[in-house]
Amino acid sequence: IAVLTGMLLARQMVVPIRALQAGARRLGEGDFDQRIEVKTGDEIEDLADQFNRMAAQLQASYAALEAREAARTRELSTLLQISHELTSTLALDPLLTLILDQSRAVIDSAGAAALTLDDDVLRFRAYRGPELAEDALAARFPVKGGVGQRIVDSRAPLIVADIRAEDGDDELSATTRRRLRDAVPYLRGFLGVPLVIKDQAIGILVFLHDQPDHFKTAHAELAMAFAAQAAAAIENARLFTAEQHRAEQFRVLSNVGRRVTSLLSVDDIISETVRSIRQAFGYHHVHIGLREGDELVYRASAGIMGDEPCRWCDEQRLRLGQDGISGWVAATGEPYLAQDVSRDPRFLPMIPDQNGSELVVPIKVKGRVIGVLDVDSEVVNAFDDTDAAVLQALASQVAVAIENARLYERAQHAAALEEQARAGEANCPERAISIAD
Repeated sequence: IAVLTGMLLARQMVVPIRALQAGARRLGEGDFDQRIEVKTGDEIEDLADQFNRMAAQLQASYAALEAREAARTRELSTLLQISHELTSTLALDPLLTLILDQSRAVIDSAGAAALTLDDDVLRFRAYRGPELAEDALAARFPVKGGVGQRIVDSRAPLIVADIRAEDGDDELSATTRRRLRDAVPYLRGFLGVPLVIKDQAIGILVFLHDQPDHFKTAHAELAMAFAAQAAAAIENARLFTAEQHRAEQFRVLSNVGRRVTSLLSVDDIISETVRSIRQAFGYHHVHIGLREGDELVYRASAGIMGDEPCRWCDEQRLRLGQDGISGWVAATGEPYLAQDVSRDPRFLPMIPDQNGSELVVPIKVKGRVIGVLDVDSEVVNAFDDTDAAVLQALASQVAVAIENARLYERAQHAAALEEQARAGEANCPERAISIAD
């Protein structure tokens, strides 16, 4: 009996132990669904329960790890896809829209926007998300004192838990919060990252959410990766656009030069010049003034001033050195660029409340100013050194064409006078003999 009892007890201990061994082996093989059923009511059952809890924890940890790896794989795949697609186009607006669409696929957000930085002002360049009012997308956000300053100055992400909160720890002013709410009514959670090229901030990339406290550090890290690619895309597109613009400028320079040098009328030359420049470059207004004594007289114009053609620009007279930028250029012979005419003391408006920028270059013949070529834009900072160089080259070609036309007109006039004299002699032979004697 004692032997049988011992064998029974041994069996009762061996079976659960073997179950534990088998469970440990399967767990080691990665079978986290394995559970051990032991009902011994003693320490072995407690050990089995601990084993089962450990297996459940490992299963949950492994599932979380798999989810994180899947998310990371998706993020890296999206970044790789964007890097490939960035090479497919150099058109800036479609490129930014593509980046926003791709980034929203891995950064959970209600909306996203790319804002570019120009003269300390941020403006929407691309937006994806719930529809916004048209004036909201046209809004300008001064960097100084705004949300952009924190991002641009620090070159680091900025997370705002709740734009509607008045006592947030992000140090945003009430004015900044109000402007953001006005532009994006659904906005609660905010994430902004800088767009940086060669340590120079060129804008910001922002992600928007309609729930507070949504964005975390992980979102910011991923957004920085997208921002790096977006900044590179913007810079490449800008360089490409600038090169295209320069190539177009020099093409127009060649074409205009060829056309105007074939004309023999001063009026035809200046009319063709302003029309060609306006058509090719899209400037709001182009005009040419010619010097007449101590005055500069506008003789040809093309384009619009405000919302309609400048009907009184032609024959407008300016005193040299006294009236407007054109009068100053005609007097000094030096080009002049006013990036913001509202702040320039020499600027003379042609229409009420005229704003924008103006570029004027002299038209010279043998060092003598005979007129000016003047282009206007309704946009501040519309011109750069390349525009000035191209317009000066055009002005030089126009000067040669005008000089040739004037020489031709004088020659024609002299020939006409000579012809009249010959005709007079033929009609009065006695007078011709008397003069000869």
